[in-house]
Parts: sequence; structure tokens; C-alpha cells
Amino acid sequence: MLNKKWIFYFYCFLFSFPAFAKYQVCSITINSADEIEVFKEHLSPEKFEFVELLPQNKEHYKTHDSHWFYDACKKNYKCDILVISGHFGGTFFGKSGFTLPTELLEEQSCNKSCSQILSNVKEIFLFGCNTLSDKTKDTRTYEQYLKVLLDDGMARETAERVVAARYSPLGAPFHKRMNFIFSGSKSIYGFDQLSPLGKHISGSLKNYFKSINKRYGSYYKYIHNKSYERKENTELLTNLKHTTISQAYLPLITKDIKDQILFQNKCILFDNKVPFIKRAESLKNIFESDNSGSAFFAIEHFLGNYQSKMVEGEGREIFRNLKNNETFSQKFKSFYKHLNHLPYMKIVYLNILKRFQWIDYLELKTKMKESIVSLVKNPDSESYMSINLLIADNQLDKRKFFFTEKDLPKGYIKNIWSLLILEKLQYESPHLQQEILDFCYDNRKDKITFCYQSLNTLAHIKPKHDIALEVSNFLNENDNGLIFYTLRLLGQSPITNYSTHAKMATFLNHSEPWIRDEALDALLFIKTPHADIQEKLAEILNHSDTKLAERILSSFSQVNIVSEKAMSHIVYYIHENLENRNLFQNGIASFKSSLNLSDFTLDYFYKLLESKKDLSILYFTLETLSQMKIKDLGIYYRISQFYKEPDKKIRRSVLNHISSLNWFHPNVQSELVYFLQDESRKVRYLAVQLFKNIENLTQETVNIIVSLEGSNKEIDDLISFLRDK
Repeated sequence: MLNKKWIFYFYCFLFSFPAFAKYQVCSITINSADEIEVFKEHLSPEKFEFVELLPQNKEHYKTHDSHWFYDACKKNYKCDILVISGHFGGTFFGKSGFTLPTELLEEQSCNKSCSQILSNVKEIFLFGCNTLSDKTKDTRTYEQYLKVLLDDGMARETAERVVAARYSPLGAPFHKRMNFIFSGSKSIYGFDQLSPLGKHISGSLKNYFKSINKRYGSYYKYIHNKSYERKENTELLTNLKHTTISQAYLPLITKDIKDQILFQNKCILFDNKVPFIKRAESLKNIFESDNSGSAFFAIEHFLGNYQSKMVEGEGREIFRNLKNNETFSQKFKSFYKHLNHLPYMKIVYLNILKRFQWIDYLELKTKMKESIVSLVKNPDSESYMSINLLIADNQLDKRKFFFTEKDLPKGYIKNIWSLLILEKLQYESPHLQQEILDFCYDNRKDKITFCYQSLNTLAHIKPKHDIALEVSNFLNENDNGLIFYTLRLLGQSPITNYSTHAKMATFLNHSEPWIRDEALDALLFIKTPHADIQEKLAEILNHSDTKLAERILSSFSQVNIVSEKAMSHIVYYIHENLENRNLFQNGIASFKSSLNLSDFTLDYFYKLLESKKDLSILYFTLETLSQMKIKDLGIYYRISQFYKEPDKKIRRSVLNHISSLNWFHPNVQSELVYFLQDESRKVRYLAVQLFKNIENLTQETVNIIVSLEGSNKEIDDLISFLRDK
């Protein structure tokens, strides 16, 4: 019978060995699940654990900036097998709606923040076209490959990047990029051209696992005994020989020292933890390499984020050396010829040449024109989104375009996308405007929203007077949408006739708030000169919130107010809101462009000038009056009388706020002379500045000043100035 002590030791020995650890199969099923289902069918659940890295909650990532792959990395899965399934063209994409860009994988590989997924994986299966391709052309042309990607639902800008990366010298070959990304892994399988769909490859995969089981006993034994470390997976290559299957055994990147250095420099560009000057030096190293084009996308990313630091900051010396290097310039410019049929990529490329000043203005203008026209001449959703992205990334300045309407095909306004593109570009097209309006007429019955878009586009491209006048007839329609977009257009137009403005004003009382708001916005923006309409706008002050009141008052500041009732409404509103300094200032400033103030309004200004209860109110009133063209004697008389003010600080501040006046009422100019005799030298100095600015000085005033010669230095300086003048 065993001793209890030995039994105890036996159990300790037995349980000292850890439980069997399953191999983990990680999958990223972006498109087809057919491939991973074959793995699940043939790998024992007792020995393999399956983990899908793609999140279940797609909606979460629509409202969050973080990419889903970052979250997958944080979960610290240890992937022994990695299976990625999706359409591929530089980015994995598919029906799941998720994407996985190569650039993101490179970034994660560089900073080693996702090593459990990207490094030390035993076998990696990349089910997607061109995942291990080189730069060799397949059976498709640039245009054909681009069309395939667009038809698969890829955004145009992404598709063009893919085509450039696949065929042109821009970007490293995908097989090298994948080997760099999965550095440390043993075997990578992918396709060097087209790959079959998942449903078409599943049968071959099943045969592959059967072959593995026959030769090694099971896939578990194949992995456990490290048989995957062989240089050629003959079973996989044989069973998929009807495809373009390719294998990369061990990182190819280690075989070429130049590639190693290039990828190391790219990593430094990606790494925010590295001091900026070292990153700038890496940029220089890339340009000095034999194949700077292969790092094009890293260069673009770096310059897009750190242009100012390169030009004006720490990297300016390196930037200057790069800019002046003719060899770098000529080598990089040689890539342009490889971007035929890729207008988006041409614009991105030209902007890099522009940043380094490697292209003169005329050449840039010619090539930009060619690229923009190619992008917009066939209007579709892809072109529109590309324009959006180029503008958002500051690759395209919508204020400067190098093409004219002659460059666009006849009948350009043929769909909604042509309208959206012109609107986004804010392209002033006087000759296209009638064509845009005709598109509205053609679609009013069946596709009224197309008509709305026509009017919205016209509103963004400065509608001509005759177009605005024609569109104003829509205000008589019963369609609220049509009225709304008509008001929006008229608010951007040069139309000034009374009947149109009066009709627009009727919508200030519309039952729909969005119609009322648009009518108000339009009338405020066009600064109507008509008295009765100004009165209606001023009446709104009495029942508006603070922000709306500020908008109304700001609009009035840019128009000559001719309605006495409007002025009264404004004065009452100012007086009731004296405690709100912003409203007071906006209220006083609303008279800035008015040529003639009503007696009631003048009286209010008189009271403001005579009151010293709140000096800030007094000073702002003076400052506003100094910017106005009011020639009322009462205003100027009250200003001139400040020479009697006993407080010299107030005298000085008054002069400081009116020293820019270039006109002063002739009847009271002589009163200003008293400021020249003030006991304060600062007051006398400011008075001299005022007299120098006044352009309508009377001879009588000049004679009085001259008669004071020798009284003080300031008067003598002014007399000298007047004599020279």
C-alpha cells in the first residue's frame, strides 16, 4: 500500500504540469466567411481556439474616431494562426463595412504596439487579390484595375492609391510590405494577382487540410512539430495551383539591406516618440536612397502633418537642403508619367512637388488643370467624394482653380453629382448658370429634390442678377422646399429691386420656422435698402434672443438705414439692454453706415455724449462716431466741448478715440484749438494728430492756429506741417 506521503508527491507532480494550451486561430473576416469556416471545420476545437478580431458592433465605430484594429490590439490576443479575408487593394475591405489599411498595419508594426497579432505568428493566410504581389503588371490595364476597384465599392481616392501602389513606382510592392508588417512570422500565404472568391476557394482549402492530415497526421501535429517552417508548403501550393497563390517564407525584408534601411526610415517617420529632427533626417535618408518612390505614401503622410515644422521649425535646414537638391527633384518628378488615368493621385503628387518648390507655377498650373478636369468631367459619387477629401486635406484650394467652363464638356449638368461638385468647388460659372436652372425646370415634376439642389448650387456660385430675378418667381409657389432654396439663393444674389425684397419679407411671418429663419438670413445678408423692410427687420429685435439680435444689428451696420421707425426700434432696444455691453456696442455700431440719423436717434447720441456715468459707453460712442459719416452739427459741437472737461484723463481719452476723424464740422473747428493749449502734453500731442487728419480744415481755423505760434512745441510742429501741406 502506498505511503500517504508518496501519494501526496504523486498528485503534486501530476498537477505541476499546466493544462493543455490551445493554439489560437485569429480571423479578420472583412468580406467572405467561407475561408474561416473551412478552418473551423477541419481544426479540432479541443486543440484550436477561434477568435474573430472584427468587432460585432459596427455602429460604435461610426461615431468614434478610433479605428477598430487599435481596440483589437489592446485585447492582447496571442495569434498562432492569422486568417484575413477581404477584397484587397492596399486596403482590406468588403461587405462587412470595415476596412484595414496597409498603412495602419505598417504603423502598428513600426511601433510594436500589436506584436501579439502581427509578430511571431506561425502561419498567416491573406485571402485577397494582390496581397503578395510585386510591381509586375497582370492582365489588366490601369483603367481596368481602377474600374474593378470602383465597381467593388472602393472610394475613388483609395482606389487610385491602390492602383498607384500596385503598378507605379509609388509605394513598395505589397509582398515586401506584408513581409515587413508580419516581421518575425514564419510563413505568409497570399496571391500575387487575382484571387478566387471565398465560395470558389473553399473546396481547394478542404483538400489542403486533407493533404496535411494525410502527411502529418493532423494540422495540430503539423503546427506542434513546426513543420510550417519549411520553405515551401507543397500541399497548399498544389491544391491551389489553379490560383495565383504565393508563399513568402521568413521575412523577405531581411534579404535586402537597402530594403531594411528604407523600412527603418519609414518607421521613424511614423513614430511620434522619436524627436522631430531625427524624423526629418529620416526623410532626407529616404530621398537619398535609390527608391524614394517606394516610400511615397509615408512621405505624403509626414509632410501633410508636419509641413510647418519642416518649413519654419526644427527641420527647416534639412528642408532647404532637400528643396535645393536637383538630383532629388528630378528623380521624384520622373514618377509623374506613371500616374496616367489617376487624377486624384496626380493632385496629391503635385502638392508634394509644390511643397518642395520642385515645380514652377506655369507647369503646376498646366498639370493641375489637367488633373482637376479629369477628375470632374465625368461627375459621379467617387469624383465628388474625392473633391471633398482633397479640399479637407488642403490638397486643393477651392479659391484657386485653373480650369474654365470651356474645359468642361457640353451638357455637363446632367446629374446631381455635377451640381454637388460645382457647389463644393464654389466655382463661379456665369455661363453654366442657365444650364443649372434648366436642370431645375426639367426635374420639377418628378424629381423636385434635384431642383432644390440646382438652386442650392446656384446659391453657392454667386448667381447673376438675371438668374436671381428669374428664380424669384418661385416665391409664388406653394412648395415650401422650393421657397426655402429660392430664399437661400436670393440671399446670395445682387438683386436689389423692391418687389423681390418685399416678397421675401412676407416670409418673415411664415408658419414654418425654417422658412422664417431663411427669409431673415437672406434679407440680413443682402442688406436691403428699403425703408419698410428695414422697419420689419428692426421690429424683430423686440422678440429675439441675444444671438439673433446681434446678427440683426451687425447686418444694419453695413447698410444705410433710411427708416426712422427702424432707427427708433434700435434705439429702444439699445437703451433696454445697456447692461449687456455686446448688445450695446452692436446697437451703436448698427448706425455705422447710416448717412442721416433721425432727430430721435440724434437726441439719443447727444445724451450718450453728455453722460459720464459709464465712461466705457462714452468712449465706444465716440469711437463709433469717428467711423461714421454723420455731419450733424450737434454731434460735433458736443465732441468739441470736451476741452472744458476738468479731468485730463477723460480729455485725453476723448481725443484718443476721435484722433482718426478726417472730417469735422466747420462751425466748431475753432473750438478744437483749445486742446492745442491744454496743460497736458499728451492731450496736445493727440490734438495735433487730430488736426493733421482733418481734411476739411477751414482757413479761419488755420489762421487761429498760426496766431498761436511759439506757444508750445506741439503747436509749432503742427504749423510746420500745415505750411508744408
